Amino acid sequence: MRTVPLPGRTDKTAQLERVVVDFTPAERDAIDAHASALGLSPDQYIRQAAAERALIWQREREALQAVAQRRGCTVKELVERGSLIEAGL
Repeated sequence: MRTVPLPGRTDKTAQLERVVVDFTPAERDAIDAHASALGLSPDQYIRQAAAERALIWQREREALQAVAQRRGCTVKELVERGSLIEAGL
């Protein structure tokens, strides 16, 4: 992996990490088609999709932590009990 500065920025907070990922031909075709339909480059599409999925995961994790805290247990205990039924979830 290598760090690549964003255009026009030189400070360390404006850098991106380049990650190499392998896709099957079918996956790549689907990514290219969806990216094109959205008016994005495949790289933009992949970055946005990954970031969106990570943010969804983070919100879900925070919600589970809040439920567990209200119930006085850990997230692991909450999931193991299978007691995730609560208003708002």
